[in-house]
Amino acid sequence: MHKVTSFYHGKTSLGGFFPVLIYLIKQVKFQPLIGSLRILSNTLQLYTW
Repeated sequence: MHKVTSFYHGKTSLGGFFPVLIYLIKQVKFQPLIGSLRILSNTLQLYTW
């Protein structure tokens, strides 16, 4: 958990990073992102077999 918070503190120094990320997430509305992540994990599982 401490690593995550320090990671976010490091990212906030970039300033304009989070608004862009939030905007992209709102545009995507999570569904295509989750779908592509599932496809990615499935293909990775195929390759690890």
